[in-house]
Amino acid sequence: LDRKRLEEEHHKEEEARPFAQQQLEEGERDEFQHFEEEAKLAAERIKQKLDIERKQREEAEQKKATEEQQHLEELEQEQEHKETRRQEEEHRRQREDEEEQQRQEERKRQEE
Repeated sequence: LDRKRLEEEHHKEEEARPFAQQQLEEGERDEFQHFEEEAKLAAERIKQKLDIERKQREEAEQKKATEEQQHLEELEQEQEHKETRRQEEEHRRQREDEEEQQRQEERKRQEE
């Protein structure tokens, strides 16, 4: 779409050049210069608009990438937290099992 606009502006500029050249040759130099300035301004406006659109796309892509990275980091932290809780629970059970085993051994000794 942007390329098409640029091509249209270029085509208009090319169509108008012979007329402008004829005006120049007829001594109406000011009008030619004015047309040239208008064509340059139009081309500059299109270039600026394309630059703005490109920057907006880049910013949107960067924002999306940042959000995805943050989401991945959150998932990673959540996974690490789950793993830590699992390990803590496993250690707690081991301690309880060891304590229970010690109690049973103590009971056996007392019974003997």
